Amino acid sequence: MTTVHRWTGLETRALRQALRMSIRDFSSHLGVAERTVSKWEAGQEAVCPRPEMQAALDTALSKAGEDVRDRFRAVLHANESRPVAGAAQPDLGTLARQRVAAARAAAALSADEFAELLAAALGWCPNGEAVLRWEGSETPPGDVLLALNMLEQRAAPRPPDALAGLTSVYPSRSQLSAHLPPDQLLDGAQDIRAVGLSLNMLCQGYADRRWQSLLANGARVRCLFLDPAGSAIQAREVEKGFPAGQLSALTKFNMETLGLLHRQVTGVVTRPDWPVGA
Repeated sequence: MTTVHRWTGLETRALRQALRMSIRDFSSHLGVAERTVSKWEAGQEAVCPRPEMQAALDTALSKAGEDVRDRFRAVLHANESRPVAGAAQPDLGTLARQRVAAARAAAALSADEFAELLAAALGWCPNGEAVLRWEGSETPPGDVLLALNMLEQRAAPRPPDALAGLTSVYPSRSQLSAHLPPDQLLDGAQDIRAVGLSLNMLCQGYADRRWQSLLANGARVRCLFLDPAGSAIQAREVEKGFPAGQLSALTKFNMETLGLLHRQVTGVVTRPDWPVGA
């Protein structure tokens, strides 16, 4: 039986996501105001529900199905994982190797192609095997890191109107969700395109019945996830201090969630590793 000794914003958000509810639906489920739930989640560990609401949250969790409790444990584990203070951090060599891997992943190039790109900035010609060593077991030379700086500076500038539709900037996802819940963002949409690592805001923060309504009304949804089996997501786990395989499992779980919704609406069976779309 899943139990919570003390409900904070982290546990509250995890329960809402596990129940597949928006902030509006979750607040109605508990019988509190939307801004109360938003305050809990925005405060994360600093703001705790009152004692009577702690009991209400306990009841909501105890009455939930086993599938909800499984999702609660998975989401809570992902949200709570943080690098431990004083724990050993990656050394400079590890960080340098991660930077080479991240730069190649961002350029979407093979090791040989990335070697050719580096050669133009280095003045000498590395090969693909060297690039793979610099990403894995061998610390890249200093001039390679300088070459990465040069390549970043040469990157094409952003078009003047690239941010023309930008209306707000939020320092964290929880604050974004508090001011613009997924139901307000997505309800009634006809064309949704999303790119991200795990797309938790869409997959965990938007209720199943709302997805079903969108898809049944002809909405087109295209979601691009980071490959759960790829090296980039492994590098992200290292960067954030997550246990190996944790982000991969969460991303795969979210992909399967959208795949199930697609199957429920269309009757079309999709592969577990499909590029999600409807």
